[in-house]
Amino acid sequence: MLDWLGDLLRRLFGAIPSVPNAKWIILGIAILAVVAIAARFVFANEAEERRRRARSRTVFGGADPLVEAERLAAAGDYTEAAHLLYRGVTERLAAAEQIRLHPSKTSGDYARELRGRGSAVHGEFRQFGRRYDRALFGVGTCDAATYATLREQATRVIRPEARAA
Repeated sequence: MLDWLGDLLRRLFGAIPSVPNAKWIILGIAILAVVAIAARFVFANEAEERRRRARSRTVFGGADPLVEAERLAAAGDYTEAAHLLYRGVTERLAAAEQIRLHPSKTSGDYARELRGRGSAVHGEFRQFGRRYDRALFGVGTCDAATYATLREQATRVIRPEARAA
């Protein structure tokens, strides 16, 4: 089978010199293929970003994640409330240009970024991130007591003056 395929390719490439301007045709096709692949990546990333934004607005109403977290906690859904609390804290830190959001970053990545920038909330965020990770990725759920602790730590992260209290 491999011999047959190799022979076919040899005959195909052997016939190319007999085609006028074959070099330019092949080069043009190769360039078109590379441009098509690059365009596919760009459009796929943009489409995914639009879907992610639409999904978050649909699921959470497009409101402030911290407000939605409180609403869900009041309804007893502490696990989803904790996810929104984390999202709200990271979005606030990003808005204050203390971190750069990226879907692949972990709470540890954000804590290291805060430490690297000399942020005053580095320690508070590290504690918040550890508790969040332990509850939602260790245990898998969040209860009322854990959510209350997370909310208190989140307040200290997004309002540094609350640390003095």
